[in-house]
This record gives sequence, structure tokens and C-alpha cells, in this order.
Amino acid sequence: MKLDKNEFIAGRPLSPGEDLMTGEWTLQEILSAVAQGNNVSVVGVRRMGKTTLNNFLRDEKERGKFDFGEDRSWICVDLQKDINMGPQRFVNILKEQGLDLTINDPKDESEVFMALSRAADSQPIVLAIDEFDAAMTTELFTAKGLNALRAAYNNKDLTLICFSFRTISRICDLRLRQTGQDESELLSSFFNTFKVVNIPPVPEEDFSAWLSRKNVPECWHEPIFREAGPCPFLLQLLCDAIYWTYDGVFTDRGPIQISPEALDKFMATAASHYDRAIQPLNKRAKEILIHYARLGVDHDGTIRCDGTASYGGNPLEDEPICESLANKRLLLKSWDGGKKEYKIFSNQLAKRLLMGRTA
Repeated sequence: MKLDKNEFIAGRPLSPGEDLMTGEWTLQEILSAVAQGNNVSVVGVRRMGKTTLNNFLRDEKERGKFDFGEDRSWICVDLQKDINMGPQRFVNILKEQGLDLTINDPKDESEVFMALSRAADSQPIVLAIDEFDAAMTTELFTAKGLNALRAAYNNKDLTLICFSFRTISRICDLRLRQTGQDESELLSSFFNTFKVVNIPPVPEEDFSAWLSRKNVPECWHEPIFREAGPCPFLLQLLCDAIYWTYDGVFTDRGPIQISPEALDKFMATAASHYDRAIQPLNKRAKEILIHYARLGVDHDGTIRCDGTASYGGNPLEDEPICESLANKRLLLKSWDGGKKEYKIFSNQLAKRLLMGRTA
């Protein structure tokens, strides 16, 4: 079957109205938490769809698809674009998005947050901060600013949503190392009250349904999923590579063997994604990861991500590492008869580990 056009979006977040591969349940969970008056911490590794979720949440029409009570003014701040954001820049962004603020000194971070709280008295506000990992190093989130932020969010009509690839507790630990200021009591009393929403791997059935909506024959679904793994960015990337390699033709006769040309095109971009996740790991974590990669090697040398096992080392020592690798979306966790098992995230990750440059 030849597709009329390439609908696979590789390398950028989705915009409202585009076909969301997965995430409806995550959107519902976030909106339900907001409706219940909770601040929310949305945690997901790179390329798992945090910015896409934020884009959909800021769109009134997309929010309207979910029943979560009274709508609010949604203000979005992307710290990836403004990594050195100060109070004045923050105020400008709020005003650009239609927020009417009365501020005596827009350069005073304490005054900025209190003005935000006053604005919420007339219209409930959600402040969504993307790339919150960078927040604690900005001029906006000084100790004075954090005190004002905590005070401002005593207003139940003001809600904060933080999107980050680290947990907030980890972000706070890094702040302590960088600043040398022990603000643990100040930070924990505020951030520990947040509802945590973890972005899960893409379920295979969601991916298959998404491909069916794009008229890709079913015989392609499982091979693509196994090669790329349950990451929306990597799945889009591999579909895009296949589209251009086969000139948009997806044969409806299986079994499917994805061509080396398409996989090479995919890995040209995916390699840096894998390496960025693997290189910071310590020696033991890399050993465990390679162990699971080797479990998937067939007798003929073919690398597959089908092998699952409980790691054969000391469970008390290795289980936390395996759990951490699963949280980093390098291993996939499953349960078999009450026993926790792991397997490598994808075929291409296994190949990168066993034949690539990730040491």
C-alpha cells in the first residue's frame, strides 16, 4: 500500500489537532489532579512526549475533550527557550499570554509571584512550566522567589504544573550541590505536596491503533515496535525512515524485514538519543544493560529484544539499578507470576550496546 503523504512527525513535539499516538490517559490524570486542587509534577525522560502533552493541555479545545470541571487560564513557560529567565522576562511572557498583572517592581521575583496570585483571584490560573529541570538555576527561583512561590500557591485558584525529566526531589538535590544553600525544609514543604504523574512507555496496542489510522498494514506494526521500542519519538522516527526508504510504499504481505537502509537512516538520529542516556551510567549499570542486550541474541546472531530474565547478580544490589534503568526507559519492566522481570528497551538499543559506541 502506498501512503498518499508522509504523516510521520520526527524531531518535533506534536501540536493540538495532530494525531496523538498515546497519552490520553496521562492528559486525563493531569487534568483530574488539577480539578482536585493539586499542583502536579509530570516526569518523563527525554523524547517521551512531555512538551507534546503541554501543547495539548494549553489548547482550550483539547482540554474540552475531558470533563474536569471549571476551565482556567493556562499560561505556559518553556525554560528550554529561556534557560536564564529572570523576573522581568517571566512577567513579559505572562502578559504576552493575556494575563493582566499589576506589579510595582517587575524585577522583584517575590512581587512577581504575589501579583500572579492576585490575578488568580479573578480568574483561576494554571501555570505550566516546561523543562522545569532548569528552573532552580534561574534568577526567578532564588530563595526569596521560592518563598514567594510557596506563599502564592496557598491560593487554591492558582495551580502549578512542572514538566521535567528528573523528579523534583532530584532537581532540589542538584540545586543544593550547585548553590550550597540548604533549602530542603523550604523546598520539601512545598514540592512534596505535588501529585506526581509519570509518563509511561507507549502501549503496543496504542501504537498499532495509531498506525492503523494511517493505513499502515498490520504486518508492519510489530516489527517497527520491536525495533524502535515504546518511545513516541523513536517510533515516529523509524516510521519516517521507512516511509522515505520505501517511497511511501508499505507492502501488505508479511513477514516484514525492515531494510538495512531504513534502519541506518533511523540510527543516524537515534544513536545520539541512546548515547545521551547511556554514557552517564556507572560501570555496573552498563554491565547490567549489556547483560539484557545479550539475552536477546538469537543462535544465528540476530539481535532481538525478546529475552527477559531476572538479573543473576545480588538482588539487593542490582534491583535498584534495574529499576533505575527502567525509569530511564532503557529497560522494560514486567511481571510474571508475581516475579519482576526486565528486558532491553528495543532491538536498536541492544545493537547500539553490543556493536555501537556507548562505552
